[in-house]
Amino acid sequence: MGSTIDLQSFNGPGSGLAFGFAGYENATSGEFGSLLNYRTFDVLHVNVAAARSGGVTALPATLVSSTYPGVADVSLSRTVNITATGPGAPFTFDGLGFDMDRIDQSVTTGATESWTITAGTIFSHSFHIHGVQFKILARNGNASAVGSHEQGWKDTVYLPIREAATFIARFDEEDGGLMGQFTVQ
Repeated sequence: MGSTIDLQSFNGPGSGLAFGFAGYENATSGEFGSLLNYRTFDVLHVNVAAARSGGVTALPATLVSSTYPGVADVSLSRTVNITATGPGAPFTFDGLGFDMDRIDQSVTTGATESWTITAGTIFSHSFHIHGVQFKILARNGNASAVGSHEQGWKDTVYLPIREAATFIARFDEEDGGLMGQFTVQ
């Protein structure tokens, strides 16, 4: 009681981060600039209060039960490469920059697909698809490399430089588009 906990983001010197980790750029302006770059800062401050009667003191044996699609459900496998030519250059998918008039992938409504996303050689990247949750199957082709924190439904997967992740997803709605667009028809 009376203690505090501060959760922090460690982006700066001494953090152990390698070049290419988002936020480790030493720029406060420009395309990759941010006032939060290359510094440690508080994300959340927690004040610990006295215990209350009737409080939850243990986790239940089962939190949620999920059924995931399996490899046998996959109708199509795709590979998408996150590419960039260097610092200061825009991120691209398979060498193509975002174009509102181009559809990059076409997916059948209700399809279950396996996607392998590969990070480039310049920056690490967090990959996500709007409105789709997925189950990570492998990292760099190795199923046992998927960490315990990556079990369950995900909507984002972190990809360090030169690494890949394979996931399985069911597509029931259309993505709103950011860097790449696909249709679900």
